[in-house]
Amino acid sequence: MVEMALIFMVFMVFTYLGYIVFNRVRFGQSLFPDYSAPKSDLLILAGIITLTICAFIVAWIPIQQTGDIFEAINLVRNLDFYEGLNVLKKFIQFATLLSSAYIVDLIVRKRRGAHIDTKFIGLIAVLLILNLFFSFIMGGKGFIIWPLAFMAIAYAVCATKKPMQFISLTCLALVVLVLSLQFTRIIFVKEASIKDPISYLYGALHFDVMDGNLIFIDTLGTLHDEETGETFANGLAGVVPRFLWPDKPVQITAGGDFKESLLPGSRGGWPVFAYNQWFSSFGWLGVITGGFLTGWLLRQIQAKYSQMTRDPFSTYISYILILYVVSPTGINNGIFINYIFFVIPLFIFQFLTQARWGRLLTPTVRNEV
Repeated sequence: MVEMALIFMVFMVFTYLGYIVFNRVRFGQSLFPDYSAPKSDLLILAGIITLTICAFIVAWIPIQQTGDIFEAINLVRNLDFYEGLNVLKKFIQFATLLSSAYIVDLIVRKRRGAHIDTKFIGLIAVLLILNLFFSFIMGGKGFIIWPLAFMAIAYAVCATKKPMQFISLTCLALVVLVLSLQFTRIIFVKEASIKDPISYLYGALHFDVMDGNLIFIDTLGTLHDEETGETFANGLAGVVPRFLWPDKPVQITAGGDFKESLLPGSRGGWPVFAYNQWFSSFGWLGVITGGFLTGWLLRQIQAKYSQMTRDPFSTYISYILILYVVSPTGINNGIFINYIFFVIPLFIFQFLTQARWGRLLTPTVRNEV
């Protein structure tokens, strides 16, 4: 435990140093899309509807196979129904993220005096609810929790006078939601009785992830070992579809092989924190490098979306980038595939929803207030 705490502290120190060093350097901002330019409400709506239709198709297929929603959840979550086709789930994830980003954007603009029909906001709300339902079928709590969290934080930052109080209440509500989703899945999907609520609470709040990381560091070099850079090489291999490279590494995530070595035949893996990935792959030099790169990337995102308090859409996009590209614990081996799955689609969506294209269809584009 002491060693992991030391790894964490060194990583955080160099993350801060990386952020400070690049305080006036803008190298890297072009890696991310610019959502500050005027956008067409019509095209944003069209994009969200298109994504929602795709999300419906992805969610409907397992329901049609099983004839039951909870059986469909079990099929997707526990029986790997979309194994090898996980990219299809991204349609649902993006439909949920963008519909929630857009609804908070509309609400804030209306509060600032923009002429936005309440029925239009209601339409986006319906699309968001549908996408949250599709996300529930996919069985991933993160598909539901993060969009709602980003909505609340973006609204708090852009529209409330006491953002920290609002965010604190939101966090409490989201903890309750996480537990509710966990118990719903246990009762209806796994058909299990809640005999030990504490153990389910422990798992629902992901405290077991910390346990897994402690074991990961304590057993490094004994129960498991890694070649220099192996974790990040596997992450880079993840960008190549398996049908193009059938023999690519079976486990892309750092925790997959680790969990298999401890619990043979188990599914999935324990998420390994970024700083532990850098340490296991490159030693202390890796911890220093990983922290420095994390600070640099955070600084570029912050500088790119520095208009966050006046543009809730950009605020929300910055949260997506921090969560899925940087990750809560820093840059990890998933950065390569997450850049393709999240940043490139955001570039495409930004390009297709520009106001200049909307003017070709209608003179009504979003006016910044």
